[in-house]
Parts: sequence; structure tokens; C-alpha cells
Amino acid sequence: GGTEKRSHAMSPGEKKIIAYHESGHALVGWLLEHTDALLKVTIVPRTNNALGFAQYTTSDQ
Repeated sequence: GGTEKRSHAMSPGEKKIIAYHESGHALVGWLLEHTDALLKVTIVPRTNNALGFAQYTTSDQ
């Protein structure tokens, strides 16, 4: 997680592209047989390097 970064205001088009990208990560993670469970998907920027992310549970949960 982390706190939301507000330094870069995204246009609706950028948000849409990032949403498609992150949903692709979630879909592939769901379709692959030996992956951890999806915990969270967001398009809210949390770091300077990521405009969104898909987070998975750890194997020991």
C-alpha cells in the first residue's frame, strides 16, 4: 500500500489505460494455476514508480 500520491493528476484516458493494465495483471494471476490469491488491485498511485498495482497474498496465508 502506502499513502496516495497526488503530484500527478491523471487524465481520464490515462486512468483507463492503467485500469486495463492492472486488470490484465489480475486476470492473468487468476487464470494461472500456481499463483497466490489476489488481495487488491488499484489505479491509485502509491509510489513514484507505480501508477497502480495488483497485490497478492503471500503463500503462507
